[in-house]
Amino acid sequence: MALAAPIEIPINKTNICTSKRSAAMDQVLTPQRKALAVRGIQMLIVGVMMNIGVTIIGFLALVQFLWMVFASERNSYITDLGVNIRDWYGTAIAFMLGNGEQKPFPWKSI
Repeated sequence: MALAAPIEIPINKTNICTSKRSAAMDQVLTPQRKALAVRGIQMLIVGVMMNIGVTIIGFLALVQFLWMVFASERNSYITDLGVNIRDWYGTAIAFMLGNGEQKPFPWKSI
């Protein structure tokens, strides 16, 4: 019994994985990619700042609790700072999740 000859499929070897984009296409994508990279770096910085902020909030909560135990009243400076931190977190979360383009503190004055 003789084996059949293999079937050859014609392939255009010049077009396999060698498609090139035009120069105009590169110019269109470059600003978009740059803006996306900048936003990614900004989001990374905001994320680090949010993690540091959680530590600060925990420390301030402990100080406020001790202040309330020993002074029987709230510390108004910590309370006011809490309002500012809450507002910053709202802006930061909106920016991180793409809900808004308004950037938090490092890029916006307080």
